[in-house]
Amino acid sequence: MTFEDYINNPLADLGTHNIREVGRDNVCGFTIDTCWTNDEGFETAIEDSKGDWHVVERYKTQEESAEGHEKWITKIRNGERKIKHLGWSDTPFLDREVELK
Repeated sequence: MTFEDYINNPLADLGTHNIREVGRDNVCGFTIDTCWTNDEGFETAIEDSKGDWHVVERYKTQEESAEGHEKWITKIRNGERKIKHLGWSDTPFLDREVELK
């Protein structure tokens, strides 16, 4: 699938995570996942112990997303637990502070 496939078909990313994935790691009991999303482009999200996902960063390029993924691995390994959960990119008022547990 190409970038254009995702743009032209909103459901194109269903079942294609392995193709869109930049990185997925389990660190200190959290899953850190970075991939291309149809709605927001490249982003990193962290799954907490309750199974809730928190988008923590978005990127313009795949290269930036790979660097960002490694950055979040380091942050979690170093004990960072207070994060900003991002809302939609056009609704920053939905951003909120979260403590990962």
